[in-house]
Amino acid sequence: MQYEILLPEVAGAPSRIVTVHAENWLEALRRGHSVAGRPAPNRNLAFDLKDDGGVVVTDTETGLTSTVTPAKAASVPRAPSGGARPIAPAFDPFEDDTDALVAPPIHRPNTYAVPTDVAPSSIARDLAGLPTFGADIVAACDYVLSVAMAHIPSDAGSVLLVDPHARSLYFATARGPVAASLTHKRIPLEVGIAGASIRDRVTLNIVEPGADPRFARGFAEAVGYHPKAILCAPILVGTRAFGVVELLDPLENDVAGFSAGAEGTLTSAAQLLGAHLASTLAKSNPAPG
Repeated sequence: MQYEILLPEVAGAPSRIVTVHAENWLEALRRGHSVAGRPAPNRNLAFDLKDDGGVVVTDTETGLTSTVTPAKAASVPRAPSGGARPIAPAFDPFEDDTDALVAPPIHRPNTYAVPTDVAPSSIARDLAGLPTFGADIVAACDYVLSVAMAHIPSDAGSVLLVDPHARSLYFATARGPVAASLTHKRIPLEVGIAGASIRDRVTLNIVEPGADPRFARGFAEAVGYHPKAILCAPILVGTRAFGVVELLDPLENDVAGFSAGAEGTLTSAAQLLGAHLASTLAKSNPAPG
């Protein structure tokens, strides 16, 4: 994909725009600096999404700000009759039509009972009531998070859903010390351990995430929460990704992080939520005919 990077004035060098090809905006930012003969930005970055899909990136050590904007894709010419057909772009699950899931998060008090039986084998039974939430996506996510945290006691947790048009994750629901500050926060898909869980389609169990290069350090600093352990399970149906269920800092076994049993439990919860979201979308967008 082609990106335009607006680089700031630095050390007497004027600001300039460079154009590069990259897989994501973070890679584009680094390539843009390289093309301009500037040192790569450090890992302590803060970012803010623009309405046009661009990202404003601030180096928190220097205070310098760069802007990365996807260049408008050129139309693919139609192949002449009898000629070779254009090669279709690689399948991108984030481009699926998930408009029904894109809605501002609504935090509401729990109106349902959280299960008290937390045997790992009971997660499917405890989430059997998911269909009762129907098209209320936020309530369904909130319920799954409550059940997951009852099974896996944690200091904080959240369900993040994909906004395919902005290529970002937004918080559908959250629990924990800084939950209230997350209501309008978004995380680019290319950033953070939650995004990596979705991109790689795997459950990630990370101890000391601050030492992991995928960790969104700038986001953690912005909200004032630095987790010691992260467990993320992607919300999938086949290869289609809807988001991620994330737990932070287990209240039990906190030295070693989350257990293997917790990985399996959260993965199952995320799969069940994915099935519910897929069913909800199918009902709201029935096949023609």
